[in-house]
Amino acid sequence: MQKNNGITLVVLIIIVVVMLILLSVTVNIAIDGNLFGKAEEAVNKTNKKVGTLQNDVDYYTNLLNKISGTGDSTEFKDIRSNILLDWISLLQTAEGTLNETHSMLSRLNELMFRLNNGTETDISKNYMIDEIEQLLIEITRVSTETEFNEIKLLDGTFSKVVNIDNTTITIGNYSADALNLTTANLREELLTEEGAQKYIGIVEKASYTISDARTMIGSNQNKFEELISFFEAKTDIINTYKIDTEKYIIKQQLESIKQILSRNKEITQMGKEGIYNDGKALQMQIKTMIEAINVIINEEYNGVKLLDGNHLGINEISLETLGISEHSSIDTPTTDDMQNMFQEYNTAIQIVERELSKL
Repeated sequence: MQKNNGITLVVLIIIVVVMLILLSVTVNIAIDGNLFGKAEEAVNKTNKKVGTLQNDVDYYTNLLNKISGTGDSTEFKDIRSNILLDWISLLQTAEGTLNETHSMLSRLNELMFRLNNGTETDISKNYMIDEIEQLLIEITRVSTETEFNEIKLLDGTFSKVVNIDNTTITIGNYSADALNLTTANLREELLTEEGAQKYIGIVEKASYTISDARTMIGSNQNKFEELISFFEAKTDIINTYKIDTEKYIIKQQLESIKQILSRNKEITQMGKEGIYNDGKALQMQIKTMIEAINVIINEEYNGVKLLDGNHLGINEISLETLGISEHSSIDTPTTDDMQNMFQEYNTAIQIVERELSKL
Protein backbone atom coordinates (compact mmCIF):
# COMPACT_ATOMS: atom_id res chain seq x y z
CA MET A 1 0.00 0.00 0.00
CA GLN A 2 2.83 2.37 0.80
CA LYS A 3 4.39 1.68 -2.61
CA ASN A 4 1.15 2.53 -4.45
CA ASN A 5 0.86 5.81 -2.52
CA GLY A 6 4.41 6.67 -3.65
CA ILE A 7 3.56 5.99 -7.29
CA THR A 8 0.34 8.03 -7.10
CA LEU A 9 2.20 10.95 -5.55
CA VAL A 10 4.83 10.99 -8.31
CA VAL A 11 2.18 10.80 -11.03
CA LEU A 12 0.37 13.71 -9.38
CA ILE A 13 3.60 15.71 -9.29
CA ILE A 14 4.15 15.14 -13.01
CA ILE A 15 0.59 16.28 -13.82
CA VAL A 16 0.96 19.42 -11.70
CA VAL A 17 4.34 20.27 -13.30
CA VAL A 18 2.88 19.86 -16.81
CA MET A 19 -0.13 22.06 -16.00
CA LEU A 20 1.96 24.80 -14.40
CA ILE A 21 4.38 24.98 -17.32
CA LEU A 22 1.62 25.02 -19.92
CA LEU A 23 -0.20 27.72 -17.92
CA SER A 24 3.01 29.73 -17.74
CA VAL A 25 3.48 29.52 -21.51
CA THR A 26 -0.14 30.64 -22.11
CA VAL A 27 0.18 33.60 -19.72
CA ASN A 28 3.45 34.73 -21.28
CA ILE A 29 1.90 34.79 -24.72
CA ALA A 30 -1.21 36.64 -23.48
CA ILE A 31 0.83 39.29 -21.65
CA ASP A 32 2.80 40.04 -24.78
CA GLY A 33 -0.39 41.64 -26.17
CA ASN A 34 0.46 41.72 -29.84
CA LEU A 35 0.23 38.01 -30.58
CA PHE A 36 1.50 38.20 -34.14
CA GLY A 37 4.16 40.78 -33.45
CA LYS A 38 5.55 38.71 -30.60
CA ALA A 39 5.14 35.34 -32.29
CA GLU A 40 8.86 34.55 -32.60
CA GLU A 41 9.55 35.51 -29.00
CA ALA A 42 6.56 33.47 -27.82
CA VAL A 43 7.79 30.45 -29.78
CA ASN A 44 11.21 30.73 -28.17
CA LYS A 45 9.64 30.91 -24.73
CA THR A 46 7.43 27.94 -25.55
CA ASN A 47 10.41 25.85 -26.72
CA LYS A 48 12.29 26.73 -23.57
CA LYS A 49 9.34 25.74 -21.40
CA VAL A 50 8.84 22.50 -23.34
CA GLY A 51 12.49 21.66 -22.86
CA THR A 52 12.12 22.26 -19.14
CA LEU A 53 8.99 20.14 -19.14
CA GLN A 54 10.79 17.26 -20.85
CA ASN A 55 13.59 17.37 -18.29
CA ASP A 56 11.06 17.32 -15.46
CA VAL A 57 9.10 14.47 -17.03
CA ASP A 58 12.31 12.45 -17.53
CA TYR A 59 13.31 13.08 -13.93
CA TYR A 60 9.98 12.02 -12.46
CA THR A 61 9.67 9.08 -14.84
CA ASN A 62 13.03 7.78 -13.65
CA LEU A 63 11.93 8.37 -10.06
CA LEU A 64 8.71 6.50 -10.70
CA ASN A 65 10.66 3.63 -12.25
CA LYS A 66 12.76 3.37 -9.11
CA ILE A 67 9.71 3.36 -6.86
CA SER A 68 7.93 0.81 -9.08
CA GLY A 69 10.96 -1.46 -9.06
CA THR A 70 11.28 -1.74 -5.30
CA GLY A 71 8.62 -4.43 -4.86
CA ASP A 72 9.08 -8.13 -4.25
CA SER A 73 8.32 -9.21 -7.82
CA THR A 74 10.48 -11.98 -9.30
CA GLU A 75 13.23 -10.68 -11.57
CA PHE A 76 13.02 -11.49 -15.26
CA LYS A 77 15.64 -14.04 -16.33
CA ASP A 78 16.77 -14.78 -19.88
CA ILE A 79 18.35 -18.23 -20.14
CA ARG A 80 19.53 -17.57 -23.70
CA SER A 81 22.70 -15.96 -22.39
CA ASN A 82 23.56 -19.14 -20.48
CA ILE A 83 22.88 -21.24 -23.57
CA LEU A 84 25.19 -19.08 -25.65
CA LEU A 85 27.88 -19.20 -22.96
CA ASP A 86 27.79 -23.00 -23.26
CA TRP A 87 28.16 -22.67 -27.03
CA ILE A 88 31.13 -20.35 -26.58
CA SER A 89 32.77 -22.89 -24.26
CA LEU A 90 32.20 -25.61 -26.85
CA LEU A 91 33.68 -23.52 -29.64
CA GLN A 92 36.65 -22.53 -27.50
CA THR A 93 37.38 -26.21 -26.92
CA ALA A 94 37.34 -26.87 -30.67
CA GLU A 95 39.40 -23.74 -31.34
CA GLY A 96 42.07 -24.79 -28.85
CA THR A 97 42.55 -28.11 -30.60
CA LEU A 98 42.57 -26.51 -34.05
CA ASN A 99 45.25 -24.08 -32.88
CA GLU A 100 47.29 -27.09 -31.80
CA THR A 101 46.69 -28.76 -35.18
CA HIS A 102 47.72 -25.57 -36.98
CA SER A 103 50.98 -25.52 -35.02
CA MET A 104 51.67 -29.13 -35.99
CA LEU A 105 51.01 -28.28 -39.65
CA SER A 106 53.47 -25.41 -39.39
CA ARG A 107 56.07 -27.86 -38.10
CA LEU A 108 55.20 -30.25 -40.96
CA ASN A 109 55.72 -27.43 -43.43
CA GLU A 110 59.10 -26.61 -41.91
CA LEU A 111 60.22 -30.25 -42.09
CA MET A 112 59.07 -30.54 -45.71
CA PHE A 113 61.11 -27.55 -46.83
CA ARG A 114 64.17 -28.96 -45.08
CA LEU A 115 63.49 -32.33 -46.66
CA ASN A 116 63.27 -30.72 -50.08
CA ASN A 117 66.26 -28.35 -49.89
CA GLY A 118 68.72 -30.79 -51.48
CA THR A 119 71.29 -30.66 -48.66
CA GLU A 120 70.04 -33.40 -46.34
CA THR A 121 71.47 -36.92 -46.23
CA ASP A 122 69.26 -39.99 -46.52
CA ILE A 123 69.78 -40.65 -42.79
CA SER A 124 68.65 -37.16 -41.78
CA LYS A 125 65.72 -37.38 -44.19
CA ASN A 126 64.54 -40.58 -42.55
CA TYR A 127 64.75 -38.95 -39.13
CA MET A 128 62.62 -36.07 -40.38
CA ILE A 129 60.09 -38.46 -41.89
CA ASP A 130 59.93 -40.25 -38.52
CA GLU A 131 58.91 -36.94 -36.95
CA ILE A 132 56.41 -36.29 -39.74
CA GLU A 133 54.75 -39.65 -39.09
CA GLN A 134 54.52 -38.90 -35.37
CA LEU A 135 52.96 -35.51 -36.11
CA LEU A 136 50.35 -37.18 -38.32
CA ILE A 137 49.49 -39.63 -35.55
CA GLU A 138 49.08 -36.74 -33.11
CA ILE A 139 46.93 -34.74 -35.55
CA THR A 140 44.59 -37.71 -35.85
CA ARG A 141 44.58 -38.34 -32.10
CA VAL A 142 43.49 -34.81 -31.16
CA SER A 143 40.87 -34.89 -33.91
CA THR A 144 39.27 -38.11 -32.71
CA GLU A 145 39.58 -37.41 -28.97
CA THR A 146 38.53 -33.77 -28.69
CA GLU A 147 35.18 -33.64 -26.86
CA PHE A 148 32.86 -31.24 -25.09
CA ASN A 149 30.48 -32.83 -22.59
CA GLU A 150 31.20 -36.20 -24.26
CA ILE A 151 30.32 -34.77 -27.70
CA LYS A 152 32.94 -35.35 -30.39
CA LEU A 153 33.91 -32.07 -32.01
CA LEU A 154 36.53 -32.66 -34.72
CA ASP A 155 35.85 -36.12 -36.14
CA GLY A 156 33.31 -34.91 -38.73
CA THR A 157 30.19 -35.85 -36.78
CA PHE A 158 29.42 -32.48 -35.20
CA SER A 159 26.53 -30.57 -36.77
CA LYS A 160 24.00 -28.92 -34.47
CA VAL A 161 21.42 -26.14 -34.64
CA VAL A 162 21.84 -23.12 -32.38
CA ASN A 163 18.25 -22.71 -31.20
CA ILE A 164 18.81 -19.02 -30.43
CA ASP A 165 19.04 -17.99 -34.07
CA ASN A 166 18.31 -21.32 -35.83
CA THR A 167 21.66 -21.41 -37.58
CA THR A 168 23.60 -24.65 -37.95
CA ILE A 169 27.21 -25.00 -36.90
CA THR A 170 29.06 -27.83 -38.61
CA ILE A 171 32.64 -28.74 -37.72
CA GLY A 172 34.53 -30.98 -40.12
CA ASN A 173 36.84 -33.94 -39.77
CA TYR A 174 40.41 -32.77 -39.18
CA SER A 175 42.25 -36.04 -38.86
CA ALA A 176 45.40 -36.64 -40.91
CA ASP A 177 43.44 -38.87 -43.31
CA ALA A 178 40.66 -36.28 -43.77
CA LEU A 179 43.29 -33.62 -44.49
CA ASN A 180 44.85 -35.94 -47.14
CA LEU A 181 48.13 -36.00 -45.23
CA THR A 182 48.54 -39.78 -45.25
CA THR A 183 49.22 -42.28 -48.05
CA ALA A 184 50.06 -45.98 -48.11
CA ASN A 185 53.67 -45.30 -49.15
CA LEU A 186 54.31 -41.92 -47.57
CA ARG A 187 57.97 -42.52 -46.62
CA GLU A 188 58.92 -43.70 -50.09
CA GLU A 189 57.13 -40.76 -51.69
CA LEU A 190 58.75 -38.17 -49.42
CA LEU A 191 62.21 -39.51 -50.20
CA THR A 192 61.72 -38.48 -53.84
CA GLU A 193 62.02 -34.87 -54.96
CA GLU A 194 58.71 -35.00 -56.82
CA GLY A 195 56.88 -36.60 -53.90
CA ALA A 196 58.29 -34.11 -51.38
CA GLN A 197 57.33 -31.16 -53.58
CA LYS A 198 53.80 -32.48 -53.99
CA TYR A 199 53.43 -33.01 -50.24
CA ILE A 200 54.33 -29.37 -49.54
CA GLY A 201 51.21 -28.39 -51.49
CA ILE A 202 49.10 -30.88 -49.52
CA VAL A 203 50.31 -29.45 -46.20
CA GLU A 204 49.61 -25.93 -47.41
CA LYS A 205 46.05 -26.87 -48.41
CA ALA A 206 45.49 -28.53 -45.01
CA SER A 207 46.63 -25.32 -43.31
CA TYR A 208 44.07 -23.32 -45.29
CA THR A 209 41.37 -25.80 -44.28
CA ILE A 210 42.24 -25.39 -40.60
CA SER A 211 42.36 -21.59 -40.97
CA ASP A 212 38.86 -21.58 -42.49
CA ALA A 213 37.56 -23.68 -39.58
CA ARG A 214 39.15 -21.35 -37.03
CA THR A 215 37.60 -18.33 -38.79
CA MET A 216 34.16 -19.96 -38.71
CA ILE A 217 34.50 -20.75 -35.02
CA GLY A 218 35.85 -17.32 -34.11
CA SER A 219 33.12 -15.53 -36.08
CA ASN A 220 30.39 -17.46 -34.30
CA GLN A 221 31.97 -16.74 -30.93
CA ASN A 222 31.88 -13.03 -31.78
CA LYS A 223 28.23 -13.33 -32.80
CA PHE A 224 27.32 -15.07 -29.56
CA GLU A 225 29.14 -12.43 -27.51
CA GLU A 226 27.19 -9.64 -29.26
CA LEU A 227 23.90 -11.43 -28.58
CA ILE A 228 24.78 -12.09 -24.94
CA SER A 229 25.53 -8.39 -24.52
CA PHE A 230 22.11 -7.49 -25.97
CA PHE A 231 20.16 -10.11 -24.00
CA GLU A 232 21.77 -9.02 -20.74
CA ALA A 233 21.05 -5.35 -21.48
CA LYS A 234 17.41 -6.18 -22.23
CA THR A 235 17.16 -8.18 -19.00
CA ASP A 236 18.50 -5.21 -17.02
CA ILE A 237 15.94 -2.91 -18.66
CA ILE A 238 12.99 -5.19 -17.84
CA ASN A 239 14.16 -5.58 -14.25
CA THR A 240 14.81 -1.84 -13.81
CA TYR A 241 12.16 0.09 -15.73
CA LYS A 242 8.42 -0.19 -15.18
CA ILE A 243 7.59 3.00 -17.08
CA ASP A 244 8.40 3.36 -20.81
CA THR A 245 9.91 -0.15 -20.84
CA GLU A 246 9.27 -0.56 -24.58
CA LYS A 247 11.06 2.72 -25.29
CA TYR A 248 14.19 1.60 -23.44
CA ILE A 249 14.18 -1.80 -25.14
CA ILE A 250 13.77 -0.28 -28.60
CA LYS A 251 16.62 2.12 -27.86
CA GLN A 252 18.83 -0.80 -26.80
CA GLN A 253 17.89 -2.74 -29.93
CA LEU A 254 18.85 0.18 -32.16
CA GLU A 255 22.09 0.85 -30.29
CA SER A 256 23.09 -2.82 -30.49
CA ILE A 257 22.27 -2.94 -34.21
CA LYS A 258 24.28 0.23 -34.80
CA GLN A 259 27.27 -1.26 -32.98
CA ILE A 260 27.21 -4.40 -35.13
CA LEU A 261 26.72 -2.39 -38.32
CA SER A 262 29.76 -0.31 -37.38
CA ARG A 263 31.74 -3.50 -36.85
CA ASN A 264 30.83 -4.78 -40.32
CA LYS A 265 31.62 -1.38 -41.78
CA GLU A 266 35.14 -1.66 -40.33
CA ILE A 267 35.50 -5.14 -41.83
CA THR A 268 34.50 -3.93 -45.30
CA GLN A 269 36.85 -0.96 -44.86
CA MET A 270 39.74 -3.41 -44.41
CA GLY A 271 38.55 -5.39 -47.43
CA LYS A 272 38.25 -2.47 -49.82
CA GLU A 273 41.62 -1.07 -48.77
CA GLY A 274 43.34 -4.44 -49.08
CA ILE A 275 44.47 -4.39 -45.45
CA TYR A 276 43.18 -7.93 -45.05
CA ASN A 277 42.81 -9.71 -48.38
CA ASP A 278 41.23 -13.01 -47.31
CA GLY A 279 37.77 -12.26 -48.70
CA LYS A 280 36.34 -15.61 -47.63
CA ALA A 281 37.33 -15.05 -43.99
CA LEU A 282 36.02 -11.48 -44.03
CA GLN A 283 32.71 -12.64 -45.47
CA MET A 284 32.33 -15.25 -42.72
CA GLN A 285 32.64 -12.49 -40.11
CA ILE A 286 30.16 -10.30 -41.99
CA LYS A 287 27.66 -13.14 -42.38
CA THR A 288 27.62 -14.12 -38.70
CA MET A 289 27.22 -10.50 -37.62
CA ILE A 290 24.22 -10.13 -39.96
CA GLU A 291 22.73 -13.19 -38.26
CA ALA A 292 23.12 -11.38 -34.93
CA ILE A 293 21.46 -8.24 -36.32
CA ASN A 294 18.53 -10.33 -37.53
CA VAL A 295 18.04 -11.87 -34.08
CA ILE A 296 17.94 -8.42 -32.47
CA ILE A 297 15.55 -7.07 -35.13
CA ASN A 298 13.10 -9.91 -34.49
CA GLU A 299 13.36 -9.72 -30.69
CA GLU A 300 9.98 -9.55 -28.98
CA TYR A 301 8.67 -8.02 -25.77
CA ASN A 302 5.41 -9.37 -24.39
CA GLY A 303 4.99 -11.33 -27.62
CA VAL A 304 5.30 -8.29 -29.88
CA LYS A 305 8.10 -7.24 -32.24
CA LEU A 306 9.05 -3.67 -31.38
CA LEU A 307 10.85 -2.79 -34.62
CA ASP A 308 7.94 -3.61 -36.95
CA GLY A 309 7.07 0.05 -37.55
CA ASN A 310 4.16 0.19 -35.12
CA HIS A 311 5.82 1.49 -31.96
CA LEU A 312 6.76 5.00 -30.76
CA GLY A 313 6.94 6.41 -34.29
CA ILE A 314 9.94 4.24 -35.18
CA ASN A 315 10.00 3.14 -38.82
CA GLU A 316 10.24 -0.55 -39.58
CA ILE A 317 13.76 -1.90 -39.18
CA SER A 318 14.69 -5.01 -41.15
CA LEU A 319 17.62 -6.27 -43.19
CA GLU A 320 15.71 -5.04 -46.25
CA THR A 321 15.00 -1.52 -44.94
CA LEU A 322 18.62 -1.29 -43.82
CA GLY A 323 19.74 -2.27 -47.34
CA ILE A 324 21.95 -5.18 -46.24
CA SER A 325 19.72 -8.19 -46.96
CA GLU A 326 21.90 -9.36 -49.87
CA HIS A 327 25.20 -9.25 -48.00
CA SER A 328 24.94 -12.79 -46.63
CA SER A 329 24.49 -14.28 -50.11
CA ILE A 330 27.92 -13.14 -51.35
CA ASP A 331 30.41 -16.01 -51.18
CA THR A 332 33.85 -14.45 -51.64
CA PRO A 333 33.49 -10.68 -52.06
CA THR A 334 35.71 -8.74 -54.44
CA THR A 335 37.23 -5.35 -53.68
CA ASP A 336 34.31 -3.75 -55.55
CA ASP A 337 31.87 -5.78 -53.45
CA MET A 338 33.56 -4.53 -50.30
CA GLN A 339 33.37 -0.93 -51.55
CA ASN A 340 29.63 -1.25 -52.21
CA MET A 341 29.00 -2.98 -48.90
CA PHE A 342 30.96 -0.28 -47.07
CA GLN A 343 28.70 2.41 -48.51
CA GLU A 344 25.58 0.38 -47.68
CA TYR A 345 26.67 -0.08 -44.07
CA ASN A 346 27.32 3.63 -43.84
CA THR A 347 23.77 4.31 -45.04
CA ALA A 348 22.34 1.67 -42.68
CA ILE A 349 24.06 3.32 -39.72
CA GLN A 350 22.52 6.68 -40.70
CA ILE A 351 19.07 5.05 -40.83
CA VAL A 352 19.49 3.67 -37.31
CA GLU A 353 20.81 6.98 -36.00
CA ARG A 354 17.77 8.75 -37.44
CA GLU A 355 15.44 6.37 -35.62
CA LEU A 356 17.42 6.73 -32.40
CA SER A 357 16.97 10.50 -32.56
CA LYS A 358 13.20 10.00 -32.23
CA LEU A 359 13.51 8.46 -28.78
